[in-house]
Amino acid sequence: MKVVNQSQVPLPHDAERGSGPVTVVLFLGILAVVFAIGVTAVGGVANKETSAAQAAADAAALAGARSILDRAPSDLAPGFRFPTEIPVLLGGSACSARGHAEAQRLAQTNGANVTDYCWNPFTDRISVTVTLPATEVSGDVVSASAVAQTRFAPGSCTVDPGFDIPTPSPTPSAEPPSPSPGPTSTPEPPPILDTDIECGGFSYPITWDMSLNRFVFLDPPLATLLDDLDPRLVA
Repeated sequence: MKVVNQSQVPLPHDAERGSGPVTVVLFLGILAVVFAIGVTAVGGVANKETSAAQAAADAAALAGARSILDRAPSDLAPGFRFPTEIPVLLGGSACSARGHAEAQRLAQTNGANVTDYCWNPFTDRISVTVTLPATEVSGDVVSASAVAQTRFAPGSCTVDPGFDIPTPSPTPSAEPPSPSPGPTSTPEPPPILDTDIECGGFSYPITWDMSLNRFVFLDPPLATLLDDLDPRLVA
């Protein structure tokens, strides 16, 4: 008869003794995978929100620039004596709100809100900052900024240096003097009043209005020319 040593017979509790560490390791592995998936998902949402905020800022800046160009013909309708008056007519200060309403409209269309807006007509820069509201996933308010140019560049405008502003005609007296005998002199030809002004590298036709003693824009209408001018992002 063969005697079996009880120490060589596996007992139930001996088999279960090694399963504990394996279960813990498996649980920790699953937990790590879930955590990694969660971090990746949150990171993906954050990147998506950042991209959405930047797109909203870009759209708002371009919309502000387009609005400024659309209003420019009426803003410049009074005319100007010197090109340095053009930025003042278009904005009035180094940080104007001109174009803000249209920028806000575009930002809201993209789910954002304009928190900062500044149009500097002297440097031709429309600076915009927008924010997206916090979401349940990221829990953070996302901000983005953009800078656009109208490309009209009011601060760079220069009139053709070969143009001479004509001297205003003297006001006639109530009783003109009696004509003197003798041959009459040939009247001088009227001055050429049409010229060009260059703004942002583009040329626009203007004329000197003798009744206003100011430059005004000629045909084709300035609105038509500015319609073809596309604003651009610079930052």
